[in-house]
Amino acid sequence: MQQGAGPELGPLLYRGLARMRRVLRIMALCIAVASLAGWTALGANRGWTKTTVDHKHLDLVTGLEYPVSENRFVPGIDLLALSWMSAAVLFGGSLIRLQRKATNNNS
Repeated sequence: MQQGAGPELGPLLYRGLARMRRVLRIMALCIAVASLAGWTALGANRGWTKTTVDHKHLDLVTGLEYPVSENRFVPGIDLLALSWMSAAVLFGGSLIRLQRKATNNNS
């Protein structure tokens, strides 16, 4: 390789990469917004992800409270962080710059 350490690309491929960068950034934004909206809509749990939720019920005869488990998915901050990290990887991939093919005009 001569001057650059990275791969060299032609002009047509370079335009395709510019479009791909835009697509990756849009996908990263969609993942971040959709995961935040889903996390908020399903409970915005600031702890770990839960698959069961406990409720207290009152026994009408004795007047004692007892716990009842309900099977329900509540996404936690770990799921939100994982989806934001994947969005950050996509956005970071869109920032990678590849060299254009150098033209030699010394014929």
